[in-house]
Amino acid sequence: MLRNAVAAALIILAPLAAEWSGTLRPVEHELDALHMAVAPRAPTGKLVIVDIDAKSIAAIGTWPWPRRVYGNLIDRLRGLGVSQIAFDVDFSALSNEADDAAFEAALKRAGGSVILAAFVQKLTAGADAVPVYNRPLDRFASNAWMASVTVRQDSDGLVRRSPYGIITDGQVVPSMPALLAGGLAQPGRDFGIDFSIDVSAIDRISLIDVLDGAVAPVRLAGKTVIVGAQAVELRDFFAVPNAGTISGALLQAAATETLMQHRALEPTNLGVALAGLLLIGLAAFLAIGRARWWLAIAALMAAGLIVEAVAAYVQARYALVVSTAPWHLALAVYAVIVLVSEIDFGVLLERMWRARASNAEALLGQVVADNFAGVVVVDKEGLIRAASRSASTLLGWPNALAGLNARTALPGEFASSIEAVLTVPGYDRCTRHPVVFDFRRASGERRIFEYIVTVSEVDNETAGADGAPGRYKVACLTFTDVTEQRTSEVRIERMARFDSLTELPNRNQLIERLEAAFTSDKTAVRASAIVCFDLDGFKNVNDTLGHNIGDLLLRTVAARSAALLPADAMLARLGGDEFAAVFSGQSVRSEALEFATRVIAVAGQPFQLSGHQVIVSASAGVALADSRDKGADDVLKRADVALHRAKSNGGNGYTVFDRSMLQSIVERQRMEFDLWQALERGEFEVWYQPQIDLEDDRLVGVEALLRWRHPERGIVSPAEFVPVAEAIGMIHVLGRWVLDTACRQVANWPGDIRLAVNVSSVQFVRSDMAEVVSEVLASSGLPAGQLDIEITESLFIQPGEKVLETLSKVRALGVGVALDDFGTGYSSLSYIQRFPITKIKLDRSFVADLPVNADSAAIVRAVASLARDLRLRLNAEGVENATQAAFLRQVGVAEVQGYLYGVPQPAADLVRLLERQMENGRRLRA
Repeated sequence: MLRNAVAAALIILAPLAAEWSGTLRPVEHELDALHMAVAPRAPTGKLVIVDIDAKSIAAIGTWPWPRRVYGNLIDRLRGLGVSQIAFDVDFSALSNEADDAAFEAALKRAGGSVILAAFVQKLTAGADAVPVYNRPLDRFASNAWMASVTVRQDSDGLVRRSPYGIITDGQVVPSMPALLAGGLAQPGRDFGIDFSIDVSAIDRISLIDVLDGAVAPVRLAGKTVIVGAQAVELRDFFAVPNAGTISGALLQAAATETLMQHRALEPTNLGVALAGLLLIGLAAFLAIGRARWWLAIAALMAAGLIVEAVAAYVQARYALVVSTAPWHLALAVYAVIVLVSEIDFGVLLERMWRARASNAEALLGQVVADNFAGVVVVDKEGLIRAASRSASTLLGWPNALAGLNARTALPGEFASSIEAVLTVPGYDRCTRHPVVFDFRRASGERRIFEYIVTVSEVDNETAGADGAPGRYKVACLTFTDVTEQRTSEVRIERMARFDSLTELPNRNQLIERLEAAFTSDKTAVRASAIVCFDLDGFKNVNDTLGHNIGDLLLRTVAARSAALLPADAMLARLGGDEFAAVFSGQSVRSEALEFATRVIAVAGQPFQLSGHQVIVSASAGVALADSRDKGADDVLKRADVALHRAKSNGGNGYTVFDRSMLQSIVERQRMEFDLWQALERGEFEVWYQPQIDLEDDRLVGVEALLRWRHPERGIVSPAEFVPVAEAIGMIHVLGRWVLDTACRQVANWPGDIRLAVNVSSVQFVRSDMAEVVSEVLASSGLPAGQLDIEITESLFIQPGEKVLETLSKVRALGVGVALDDFGTGYSSLSYIQRFPITKIKLDRSFVADLPVNADSAAIVRAVASLARDLRLRLNAEGVENATQAAFLRQVGVAEVQGYLYGVPQPAADLVRLLERQMENGRRLRA
């Protein structure tokens, strides 16, 4: 019994020790993969991968891609009806303003249906490396969801688990699978990915096919799309169980499918493993020595199979991973104990040794012959002892290499490296790092090989030639064909440095050239200058003649411009129709100015392009590098500022940068920042200008006007900040605030005062105005009949049907629609006829010189008559004296506003004015 007790203890403790030390972990991983392979599953069909593949890279012709490509992709996918778009792409670095702006605009149009990747990486190797958090640029992150795509590999390099989320900089960021599957971000927790799900069955589409419109909508409608790298040269691949090596996007898809199917794999606890070990130990204690050894072995084998079958079923049915490795080790120890008790190990070892001796050489030869890589084993005499079939194929050798002399059968570099490893003491040039070898086959075909040579000592029954009894040296040459990989790398590198359309250097090279002008600490700068120029009217060429002609124009301009450069200058294409030339040396200013003059003259000459005569002009900006610049980006930015100044001056000329130009930009940026802060700090106010009924001088309405009370500048005119608010996308937020605030205030005033609120065309387009007005009326309590929204003719530049539909919905609410600044446009009468206008406001320019100016008087009479005939309310703006008011009353203008009756004023002052009117018997003026 003591022997059985010791055996039982050994059976229990040995697996526990192995489990505790991590020895069983590789076995557990293999068994988990086996369980997943037993019960394969189909994907849900809800995911589609859009691959950034070699086909797409070749079609677009440049790398990295301009960000507008990703913006176009978003628009295409949304047009095909996808539900979500997730990018496994790094958007953490600046590119150029035009492309970044195009991508940002696409994100805004997507309305929160796009997810961008964030990830943690170590910039250097080693345990002391500091992890760096990469997140999308703020301008992108503010218009999209952010999700972590951080990948954590096990010690063997395989990826088996995925986090639910991470915490970085105090912010919880969900993982992309958790976000796509609708789960919660749970920082610090991860889940096992179920690779029984067949990721190869997930629908995959080449990105260029989406851009070209070559994808049937049914493949994408309602689906979630993950966009990621598939091209081999982009190297975004990970090894996983069962599926081999897959792309990062496909790995995110596998984890997402796992959560969608509620298949997050969780391990059982240690108690389950301990219970199984105790059961096996108890069986050993009771059974050892009481059954025939072969029957005991058969029972143990059957137990092992049953254990695996149950574990596979539990994993397939309940997504629980049962660690069976400790139980298998316990069964194995049990079997060894049985065998030790029954078998003569001397005989067994002898038989094993003989089997090994007879099979080892044949097995080794078969392994070498079947190897995918080129493998050649050479002894010290230079004889090829074994070789893979791939070696003959790669070298273009018609027959097998085994048995031949290495010096005559192998390329000279291979043979020399093998000989050196075998004969030169301490020689290890080829034993640590792969070596690249440029090889030409007998047919003349050029191939690139990467190879390594290792040396080994193997057993021999007789003394070796080198005098070491029983041992001799062999060299193993292993090589692979990396021709396609190297060719792709060269192509990608060129695409990253040259413009594919014009063959000119691109922005990357331009920055390198400019950076060369600065010392390493940026404290000094060599004489250098940059000229940025673009084509005036280039968009018209594309719109009227097509992009083919536009591309031909760009190539021709590039060729003409390059011919004007001195030998040491560089011309680059920055993107679109924008080019830049860099000059260095002592005469950079004169060279830059001369180039700017000549390139404008050359660009202004007619172009004959495929039967079309094209006439454009050019504008240029010139900047000289100086010690105040922090680097190339500063110089380029200043040249770009000068270019925009040249274009704002009418184009077809150049401007040399002046530091004063930055002041307006700084002021604009400061105003943009202050605008957002002002809304948060409550610096905006709604003022009101009275609208008077001329029949009895009674206040009947007010126009709401936005005012900004800046803590330093005082009251800022809307003419200054409204255009900026429109440009930064703030106007729809600000406009809604004005509408909501004015309606709430006027709803509490005495009387039935009518309220007019201006709506900009940008606000009208970016918001559902009918829905906004409806919500504001409901929350404020203002009757719809007391509200007019004022629009201008600039709104009608937008698609007419959409404008008509929205205005009709507004009118259906009972709200009036007033056409402001009437008479200043070109087609006001047609607008009145087509759109549901209820009121027109005569522009102040027709009132200013009444009644002296006969033309203005005639126009006012005609408009008043028109308003009466069309049953439209008429308001005249800018009334400043009694003479103007008398004339307007005489011709039948019913309603006026202007300084004669009141300047724009805060709400409290307007309420007092109303109360005074009521006290005076309805008349505003005594």
